[in-house]
Formats: sequence, C-alpha cells, structure tokens
Amino acid sequence: MAQGKRLTLGQIGEFGLIQRVERIFGRPNRPGLVQGIGDDAAVVKIGHNKALLYTTDILIEDVHFSLKYEGFLDIGWKALAVNISDIASMGATPTWGVISVGVPVSIPVDNVDKLAQGVAKLARKYRIGIIGGDTVKSPDRLVVNIALLGEAPVQDILYRHGASPGDALFVTNRVGEAAAGLAVLKDRWQLAVNGWPKIKKQIVKKYLRPEPRVKESVLIVKNKLASSMIDISDGLHISIKLLCARSKVGARVYLDKIPLNKQLSPPKADQPLAETINYQHALQLALSGGEDYELLFTVPQNKIRKALALFPHGWIGEITKDKICKVLDQNGREVITRNTGYEHFKTK
Repeated sequence: MAQGKRLTLGQIGEFGLIQRVERIFGRPNRPGLVQGIGDDAAVVKIGHNKALLYTTDILIEDVHFSLKYEGFLDIGWKALAVNISDIASMGATPTWGVISVGVPVSIPVDNVDKLAQGVAKLARKYRIGIIGGDTVKSPDRLVVNIALLGEAPVQDILYRHGASPGDALFVTNRVGEAAAGLAVLKDRWQLAVNGWPKIKKQIVKKYLRPEPRVKESVLIVKNKLASSMIDISDGLHISIKLLCARSKVGARVYLDKIPLNKQLSPPKADQPLAETINYQHALQLALSGGEDYELLFTVPQNKIRKALALFPHGWIGEITKDKICKVLDQNGREVITRNTGYEHFKTK
C-alpha cells in the first residue's frame, strides 16, 4: 500500500484502534478469563464464585483537563473517579489501586501533594486502598494514570452485552450538567436566570468533582434489575451505541424522556439554551456532552416496574432487534444526530 494510502488514527478513531488491538492480542490462553478487551473492565475468575475486575484510565493535561480552570485536588479526584465508575458500571466493588504520574520538574511540590490528596479523599470515601505506582519526569505536561481493581460474585457482574429486544433503557440520573459546567469554566455559557450563581456552582462541581454511581450500582445488582450496563462518561448517545453494538441490538431513545436539570433546559425544544460562541441546547449537552458518570442499563420487561420505583425518571427508551439506534422526538419523528460523544483520535 502506498504511503499516502495508509490509515491514520484520525480516520479510525479510538474504537477502531481498540478493535485492531483486540485482534492482535486475541484471547489469552490462560484459565480464568471471563471478559477481556471490549468492556469497561476486564474480568478474571479467581475462585468458585469470585472474580477480580481490572480497569485503567489515563488523564493528560490539555486533553482531559486544563490547569487554567481545574485545581490539582480536582484532577486527583477525577483520576480516581473515572476508574471507580468503570468498576461500578459492571456491578462490582472497587478495592485496590495504583497510581502513576508523569510530572514536569517545574511543578511545585505542594501541587503534587494536592493531586495525591484529591485521590486520597475519594479513595477514603469508597474504602479503596492506594498501594503503589510509579513516578516519572514529563517534559511539558502533567499525566496521571490509575489502575484499579474491583471484586464481585461472578453471577452479579454486568456487561455491555446482554441486552435483548424489548428491554427498557434506563439512566441513573440527570445528564448534561457536567458538560454545562465545563462550558461555564471555559466562559462559553452564561444564563440570565434567577439563582444563576447557585446553579453555576452546582454544575461546575458536577464537572470538577464527579460522583461515580457506586450506590446506584449496588441497588441495580441487589434488585437484579439489569441485563447489561455501561457508564456514560463519553456521552449518552455514543454509550447507547456501544452497548447496542456489543449486545447486537438496536435502540429507540425518546428525547422528551431524557432527564435534564430543568433549570438548564429551555421550555421549548427549539428555543436556545444560551447565546454562546458554540450555540448549545440542553438536549445536545445531554446526548453528546460527556463527563457524566451516570450508568446506562437495560431492564427486562418483568423488572421494569421495579426499576421505575427505584429510578422514577430513568426510563428513556427501549431495545429493538433491528441493530439501529434511533433518537425520536415527542411526535415519534426520528431526529438526525451527528456522531456524538467523545472519541480519542477521531478527526472525521
């Protein structure tokens, strides 16, 4: 193949790269593997009824965070939160973690202390032990990587596959607030509404200090509600597509059922939410904004009533057999959506 015809990462994107790497590594020829590449965490069986879960996430300055509007405490907190969310999305309990950092020599030592304190604060909240890691010099930017273990009974673990036609589609809580918080931090959003300072503080905190949905995960597992589950940190729309792809199904999602913060959403679907450089609507933020550490899960028909009792505003659609993910407005018309959500490398 000629040099000019070679594929680039910008063309295949993060998920295309994962598929290629998955083919290269194949399935390891070792006993105990339950789930490898392709879910929020890998799963290895370690006993008759027990499994360990492994996940890792890397945060890079000016890609995942900016020191212009995020503090070192916030960065440390989020670095662990993203990993906890991956473990929670599979119905498991986070247990032990290791942290590796790449740090420019010019960063003051007390800022590195704050980074560690941010990790430690969230780790204590969820009784996670941070037991090691690595430190290296980075030439020009801060890099933080955490690898986290979790555990669960084998039969309780939830995967992206498992959804069936007829299952209901649920989300644990409101979506779009974290993306709104980021827009505020970037000075791209200002709402002329009563109580704006309080609203602003709330949504900024949702972005800076995300709360992984561990309690909700426990509730879902305890009540055996879900047939599949994923976290939506990359965006609601793209997460629905990923879940459907792994389950080999489709979905119908109803815009008017997506739970929003009413203080941020306009009274009419076509009314601007804010006059900004990048004109945005609450629904667009909810679908594609990302940074929401909510859980998206599917519920078999005989469990829907129970799910509604526990998550009364969570129902947003249903799973279909046609392998097509459609977003519908309140009149049942399909809404044309671009490929929404965050995907590393993707340029086309």
